[in-house]
Amino acid sequence: MAVIAMGQEVQLRRRLRVLGYELRPSPVQDPRRPAYRGYMIVDTRQHLVVAGYEPFAFSLDLNGVADWLRATEMK
Repeated sequence: MAVIAMGQEVQLRRRLRVLGYELRPSPVQDPRRPAYRGYMIVDTRQHLVVAGYEPFAFSLDLNGVADWLRATEMK
């Protein structure tokens, strides 16, 4: 993983944590599977997946996480 992506992931994790969410990485180790290097966002209070479950589990990339976060912060 590139240094820039790691920095972006850390920043997104912090912003999500402040809002009560957690960024969960995919456990998939096979690059041929669609969930490889994907993410889900989980509401830590209710223990519910709020993003990254459609069209498959861990379907968000870091740009998708950032987009979801921007939309959530604007509400």
